[in-house]
Amino acid sequence: MKFEDFESFEKGLSSTVPVVAIVASDDFERKCAVELLKKHLSVSEFSLRVFHGESLSIEDVLKELESSSLWAERSVVVIMRADKLKQSNIDEIFKYCSRPNPDHCLVLVAEKLLATSKLIKQVDKVGVVLRIPVEKAWQKEKTLVTAMVRQAHEAGKALDMAAAQSIVKQVGVDGTLAEKELEKIICYVGDKGAITNDDVARVCSSLDTTTIWQLGEAIFRLQGDMALSIGKELLTAGASAVALLAQLRKQIQNEYEVCSILAAGGGPQEVTKAFGYMRGRVLQQHVEMAKNYGLQRFKAALIAVDDTATAVRNTSTDPAVLVEMLLVKLAA
Repeated sequence: MKFEDFESFEKGLSSTVPVVAIVASDDFERKCAVELLKKHLSVSEFSLRVFHGESLSIEDVLKELESSSLWAERSVVVIMRADKLKQSNIDEIFKYCSRPNPDHCLVLVAEKLLATSKLIKQVDKVGVVLRIPVEKAWQKEKTLVTAMVRQAHEAGKALDMAAAQSIVKQVGVDGTLAEKELEKIICYVGDKGAITNDDVARVCSSLDTTTIWQLGEAIFRLQGDMALSIGKELLTAGASAVALLAQLRKQIQNEYEVCSILAAGGGPQEVTKAFGYMRGRVLQQHVEMAKNYGLQRFKAALIAVDDTATAVRNTSTDPAVLVEMLLVKLAA
């Protein structure tokens, strides 16, 4: 069976499913799918074994799949980054999937696996395939809001859609960041049963969206001095480097999609279909900026923002310095 969203995936799961493939380009979506599956199968730490595609020993995986669990009726074997598997290991897993052990559930998690691949076709025959399509920015925002409401509910908190949207507005459509912000808010509210907009405002770092828009505009018009000046102003005012990068990435992603539509031969009408708020003068501005910046710059910009975000989280370098270096690069 094949599914393309979490709701139908959860409804279609059987407690006896022997093989599951989870394919999603977004790391947060892959994580959510695995957690949902673990909850559905009532997986404990004793019955879960995790391998990684690029470094696993196929002998160890097969041994695990052929063994009997001492802790639960069924155990779960997860292969993360299954798209990094060697071809010889893929062949072995394909053989296993032709006659899977009913005492186990094998889970293949990947960023990319071709729908036409022999392995995916075999999984579809004997188990379940969840393939999350790449979403447009507004679709991803809607999906993330729904996921956060569900996460809050699982933590025993009521989170209404407006409050969830406020969180996403602060951090952008980075699911990992949104999840961390929600965790902070849950800790903040303590025994309260509901999370309100006021709670979000008190906990989440706030950015002036008008100034952020001006920052993006300066970058897309290649006004380096202006972009650096606005960026420094935001950081000096206390803006979180992580939140700033998340908002900036959202802007770049949107403009990249506009540019992609134009590059494929689409016109302003197609842009408005994808982004309903882009009309009249606003539409004209977005089209001009997309054309001016160009498809290749947008692709490079998304990579550069992600690299900077990783550096902010994992290095001791001053986040403000990293952001300023990025802005100079993006507007060059």
